[in-house]
Order: sequence, then structure tokens, then C-alpha cells
Amino acid sequence: MAALDLSKHPGLNNSRALFFVGIYTCLRISDVVRLDPAVHCKDGWIRITIQKTRRLHEIPIVAPLQKILDTEKWYPVSAQKLNDNLKIIGKMAGIDAPTEVVRYRGAQAEITVCPKYELITSHTARRTGITLLLQHGVESTLVMRVSGHTDSRSFQKYIKHSKKHLGEVMAKAW
Repeated sequence: MAALDLSKHPGLNNSRALFFVGIYTCLRISDVVRLDPAVHCKDGWIRITIQKTRRLHEIPIVAPLQKILDTEKWYPVSAQKLNDNLKIIGKMAGIDAPTEVVRYRGAQAEITVCPKYELITSHTARRTGITLLLQHGVESTLVMRVSGHTDSRSFQKYIKHSKKHLGEVMAKAW
């Protein structure tokens, strides 16, 4: 997704910028779209009041995020438009592996298969950021601090390890 040339598609480029800001900050998209670098970014830190909790939150600005802050000018879009654009970007990027989706109606499982890009949403950025931090060995308590989670039970829902990562960890352990 990052390497796609979207210069001729400003709306898609904007959505990609919002998505990557979401990854590098682990913020909810409702906070990402409100983020104004001129107001919220100072001295290597983002300081923003989280909309859901109404608490001041501080996140360090890492190098890839700083590059986005320096080069991209994004603007807010609706969640639905952002999600639609992310699916288009995912398709353009070739994120099309057949992916099994299991949904339950009562005790009955319904299994469907769709291209992976159809599952990308704005919230994928938050989950991806959390997962990548954990996979890179950042302590879960620090990841919770970055993401703003105060309850480890709700935090656990965000942790998704790929089969590849699980295999690598197991091989390294043994």
C-alpha cells in the first residue's frame, strides 16, 4: 500500500495517509481525522484529547510518522468513504489473497471466502499498529499506553498474530 503511486488520485492518497497515521499512532480513526499537526504535534510528541475517553493522550512521533507529517496534508473524510477508499487501495496493491470469514448466527457458523482487501477498514490501522508493535517486542503495557487501552481484556481483542509470525517465534524458541 505504501509504495503505490496515488498522485493522480488525491482522495485515495488522503485515505492512505490517514490509514498510516492510524498505524503509527494506534489511534482510533475518529482521533486521526481530528489530528492537526500544527496544534497537536510538538517536541516529537502528539498530544491530543481522545474523543472516546476525553483524556489527554501522548504518543511519541516515530520517523515514518514524521515523514507523513512533513509531506502529507490530509483532510477529514467520513468513515464510510475512508473504508471504501481503503478497499480500493487494497485491491490496487494486490492484497487479494482469498480469506475465510466465519460469522456466527447463534451456534451456526457461516463461512464465506472473499479477497482480503474487502476486509480492510479504518480500524484495521489501529489493530495493525498494535500487532506490529507487539511483534517487534514492545512490552504489552507500553503498547497499551500508546493505544490508550486501560483494560487488558479489551486490549487482547486487538492482538492478531499471523501464522508466519507464530512459526518464526516457535522456531526461535526451540
